[in-house]
Amino acid sequence: MATFSGRHPLLSRVLLLLSGFSLVLSLADAASLTQSDTYRVQPGDALLIDLLGESDFGGERIVGPQGTIALPVVGSLRVADMTLTEVREAITRALREFMEAPYVTVALNELNSKRRVYVSGRVEKIGSQMLPLGATVVEALAAAGLAEDADLSTVQVTRSSGETVTLNLSGLRTGEAMQDDLEVRWDDRVFVPRLEAYVTVVGRVQKPGSYLLPPGRPMRLLDLLTQVGGGMSEGAEYRVALLNREGGSEPERIDLARLMLQGDMAQNHELRANDVLVIPEADRVVVAGEVAVPTAFVPTGPTRVLDALAKAGGFTPRADLRAARLTRADGQTVALDLEALWRRGDLQQNTELQPGDALVVPRADPQEVVMAGALAKPGAYDISDLKDRSLVRAITIAGTTDTTDLRRVSVFRGQEHRVCNVQAALETGDPTGNPGLEPGDVVYVPDSQKVLVIGAFARSGPQPYDPKLTLMDYIARAGGVIQGHAELGTLLRPLTDGTTEMVRLDLGRLHLGVVPEPVVIKPGDIIYVPIKAPRRDLWDKLRDFIVTLGAVDSLFR
Repeated sequence: MATFSGRHPLLSRVLLLLSGFSLVLSLADAASLTQSDTYRVQPGDALLIDLLGESDFGGERIVGPQGTIALPVVGSLRVADMTLTEVREAITRALREFMEAPYVTVALNELNSKRRVYVSGRVEKIGSQMLPLGATVVEALAAAGLAEDADLSTVQVTRSSGETVTLNLSGLRTGEAMQDDLEVRWDDRVFVPRLEAYVTVVGRVQKPGSYLLPPGRPMRLLDLLTQVGGGMSEGAEYRVALLNREGGSEPERIDLARLMLQGDMAQNHELRANDVLVIPEADRVVVAGEVAVPTAFVPTGPTRVLDALAKAGGFTPRADLRAARLTRADGQTVALDLEALWRRGDLQQNTELQPGDALVVPRADPQEVVMAGALAKPGAYDISDLKDRSLVRAITIAGTTDTTDLRRVSVFRGQEHRVCNVQAALETGDPTGNPGLEPGDVVYVPDSQKVLVIGAFARSGPQPYDPKLTLMDYIARAGGVIQGHAELGTLLRPLTDGTTEMVRLDLGRLHLGVVPEPVVIKPGDIIYVPIKAPRRDLWDKLRDFIVTLGAVDSLFR
């Protein structure tokens, strides 16, 4: 039998090329999303790479969190945000240093490509979810499980670039079509807020209190009354129930007798968040809402607001003292500032009560602080119930790690920034290192072995500290500055004396290959490049980025 080796080199090369084409076709069969010129590679993708004639070179390569793959001879190669054609060309260029005319094929293995997504807020399983390529936010929520009080109308998705998208996914509960679902990307952060829609029932009912409005569907008076355990008490005045709407000047009068006994559905009002239904009783005063023990009592003499609050055991930590309402037996509503009465002794608020009155103390919005950085459990914490609202107490609740740096903790409050030496406060009792926190504060605890690269980067987040790396190395590890945003950046270095050293970084000529002046990077440094937006204070913008990365889940997980 004749052979072609050596004597027919052209025919041998043709056969070799045909075998290469056959391999390309088999790779295409294994992966349906190989749009070479449109699809952009992301971390978590599984790339099928082959070098013709070199069986040890190819195989499946997973794109790592930093957007790189490791290849024999070539080493680490950044491929994130490239098309498959661009990946092939990049590998080919790198191989030309070692061989002539390398023939490389690259395809995407859709089946093995994954997306890591962080889900937090009102879900059953807070943390990371590993999802298949093409998965959406809805699938991420299905994997995490939803809490009963999850507010699906304002689900927040934060991209690694810092961009935040708000989605209305109420259709998950109502069955209606959803227009807002979004395909997830690597390191997306999905946050499901708490549903704060309550209605309150006070007066002659067996169990007065606040009831959660069912998410995704309307609730009417009859629905509410069926939820009130035990129904209404003896002596309830059915014909003059009062529905107090938030912001309404006068309550709506409702005849519950006609609704329940005669089926008059005109009385079956739809309820809205913060509605208060008062079912009066002629001889009693009702105290309900955010009080220790909701109660109804018969006044035995002159009775004022403070007397009624004492009988109810005072307030709960969630009470909104400034927004209390007193509903008279005749339907008149009086606004009361109980904070002025309780804390400042303003006796003008200490109104005398009459039989049939109902005093309602509403629930306040959550008083949250955001704990981000090198903590065991970063996230948003409600401090309403805390008597000790100090920084040390908050860090103790969130927990520390082996690399937590307590000497340079940043506290952001509005447009203000403060550096606190918590270590000194613990060791010497220095009060300047342990300030009290207020709702809305953002606390960032640096990591002694990381550098935070944040803002207009392809992948904002912490980077492991390496003394050999330069400023440009850290920027490259964060995926580079997003095009159109590179002008001026800032290197921030919180110091143990409570001050912050700042170095301006001229990034406006990066596209021309001109790098900023060399600067030494140290652990705990923050490299920040603002996303172009209306002018705002530096600390205000930096605070928002830290909230985006750390308020709803672990910044370092």
